[in-house]
Amino acid sequence: MKKVIFMSIIILAIAIVATLLVVQNHFNKKAEELKKEEEILNTFDLTTKSGKAIELGYMNFENGEFYLKLPKEFKLMDAKTLKKKYVNENPPTFAYTNEETTVNVAISITNTQMSNEAIGTFLESMKAQLGAQYEVLESGTKEKEGHTIGQIQFISKAPDTDIYNHMMIFSCNEKFRVVSFNCTKELQEEWQEVGAFIINSLIFSQD
Repeated sequence: MKKVIFMSIIILAIAIVATLLVVQNHFNKKAEELKKEEEILNTFDLTTKSGKAIELGYMNFENGEFYLKLPKEFKLMDAKTLKKKYVNENPPTFAYTNEETTVNVAISITNTQMSNEAIGTFLESMKAQLGAQYEVLESGTKEKEGHTIGQIQFISKAPDTDIYNHMMIFSCNEKFRVVSFNCTKELQEEWQEVGAFIINSLIFSQD
């Protein structure tokens, strides 16, 4: 009987220790995520792979619905350039670009209904569709400020070159939102980390 009680105590102790380790790992992960978010919030200067300095500033969209950090040197595309650059697809609501129009950040503000809970399923569908035509590099979801954020990276085709894309999808006020960083394949290595920073700089209005 004593042996049974002793073994039960041992098993219970192991279970408690295992639970504590899981909880500790969870808090460590959350602390690391918060540290990374703080670093993004406090960073306004980056460099590309070759060392080109990029100065960033927050831009707000839909009257402060959400914010992104964008390179200050990027200019807003006019309607004519938008139609030319996105000739075979619906142009985004806004697009910011460098002087050569080889590096872009596009923002689509749609009226399409989309719940936060539907983002993961929609991302999987998008991955399947893109994968049938293009090379999908990476995809996944994460939670940020109560929003599910879907991200996908892929290589698409243009008439004269391949294009590296890092796209983010999310729901805001039950409406579908898309942010996409893209550049020519030749500039992928140079700009990929900056593009990831821009995508991950997303913050939402606290109102």
